[in-house]
Amino acid sequence: MKTELGEMRVLDDHAHFFSQPFFMQFVEALKKELPTDDPYRGLADRLGWELPTPDHAALGKRWVEEMDRHSLDRMVLIASLPGDEDSILAAMHASPHRIIGYFMLDPTRAGAGERMRKALAGGLRGVCLFPAMHHYHAWEERCYPVYEAAQNAGAVVFIHFGILKIGVRDKLGLPSRFDMRFSNPLDLHRVARDFPNRGRAYPLRHGLDLPSARVAAGHLRFADAGAQGAGGDHAAGPADFWRKSGPRAEVVRPQYPLGRGLRRVRRFLQKSTARSSDGSGCLDQRAGTRKALPGR
Repeated sequence: MKTELGEMRVLDDHAHFFSQPFFMQFVEALKKELPTDDPYRGLADRLGWELPTPDHAALGKRWVEEMDRHSLDRMVLIASLPGDEDSILAAMHASPHRIIGYFMLDPTRAGAGERMRKALAGGLRGVCLFPAMHHYHAWEERCYPVYEAAQNAGAVVFIHFGILKIGVRDKLGLPSRFDMRFSNPLDLHRVARDFPNRGRAYPLRHGLDLPSARVAAGHLRFADAGAQGAGGDHAAGPADFWRKSGPRAEVVRPQYPLGRGLRRVRRFLQKSTARSSDGSGCLDQRAGTRKALPGR
């Protein structure tokens, strides 16, 4: 991507791969309200969106087309339904140099550790946990097989915290499943203590910049993606983590539909680079990426 700071290779490190199985859960939830002859088409009409087909590789290629159109180099895509590993694997295998596959896991379900090991062995690079949705604390012992499998494989554990919502549920008028008692970033304290050799976490701004995320960053030697120096030895941030994979910058997250979210990413980069001369942002020279400071 061309910016005022020169050419950048950009990695988007948080986008959701909303597959056909993901949307089928809403067909089931709304089956009494949707047309009986083609409820999936009825759901698409209700949302006003083009919904994906069962061809997951084709959906992955659509993402790549949008990445090309908006000058993104690579993207982390997260299968957003527990048990939907096959969809993101198909997309990743169809575009292995562009898509980095993560999957969602509910560690409260039986066999979660084995599912984790199988998914990573199949080529996925990270797991997404959603404590507020599945109602557990990140420090609970039943999560530890997941952390251990990630540590052994050198994989990423991506955990959603903070004030959360799912736009598609709101659009469909479905109630929230979230229990915010399980959404505190400080729940990582025990996990970081018990996994000191892999204890890297990057609190990314996801709508709100929660003070508790910064507390975790300061006390646990985690790196805040929006500031330098808070993380001690790990202060280089997420871009440094991804350097071995090639990309030199990270941007937080487009959502479905594809084009709208990617346009927001592009606007974010353009606005960030434009502020480099007035002291309202910082340039991480080590990672080669321009980042906006929190709260600005």
